[in-house]
Formats: sequence, structure tokens, C-alpha cells
Amino acid sequence: MDMEKMKRKYAYMLARVGLNVQPGQTVLVEAAIEGAAFTPLFAEECYKLGAGNVVVHYLDEPNLKIAAMYRNLDDVRKVEDWEELQCQKYLDEGACYIRLEGVNPALMEDLPEEQANAIFTHTDAVRNIMRKASREKHC
Repeated sequence: MDMEKMKRKYAYMLARVGLNVQPGQTVLVEAAIEGAAFTPLFAEECYKLGAGNVVVHYLDEPNLKIAAMYRNLDDVRKVEDWEELQCQKYLDEGACYIRLEGVNPALMEDLPEEQANAIFTHTDAVRNIMRKASREKHC
């Protein structure tokens, strides 16, 4: 099996078995920017299963790294109201959620620990919105 077929099969399995996408359901996707080639395959498989909407939020760690180097770290850590609202609306309406990881272990290597931790604090706080919905609403 060629790589493209394997990716498509994996995308289908994530959508059908992992999320059990239902007709009309919204699918929230948090995807690492490194996974930008896979994310559309996954979205297409969700739509084939009847998803009403697939909302993709890309986690752009290279730009977060730049922000951490130049912005106040309290501002980097802060989750903006719009970040919370954009996720919460869909979750309240019964969306399912998936996080598609892309790992670049060397990305934060040259960043001081305090700055790297500010980035991780921010991304974890946004993910906690999804985690809470997963626990309480079984998303």
C-alpha cells in the first residue's frame, strides 16, 4: 500500500472509529501546522461520514516561539476571550474534538525555559477547554 492510501485509511479510522463522527456533527480539529498536508485528508473523511462542519485550528508553534521571545510572558500565557469562545460555542452544540499532533522536539531547544513554559501554559489552557468538554459532555 502506498503512503497516500495509508494516510487516507488512517484519516478514515480516526474519523469513523476514533471520533465516531455523526451526520450533521461539527468536528473541531486542533492540528499542528506541520500536519497541514494530512489535515485536509482527515477533514474530507469526516465530511464523507456526514460531518456538518469541520473546523480546523492550526497550532503554529514556530510563531508562538517568536512571540515568546518578544512579548511579555504574561501576555503569551493568557488565553484570549475569543480563543475560548470559538471552541466553547461548538462544544456546547455537541461537536467532537481531536488533536492532531506534530512533534518537532528541537523547536524550543534554544528558547529559555521561562519562555518555552509560557507557550506550553497557553496551549495547555486552550486544550483544557476541550478536555473539560470531553469529561463533562463526552465530546
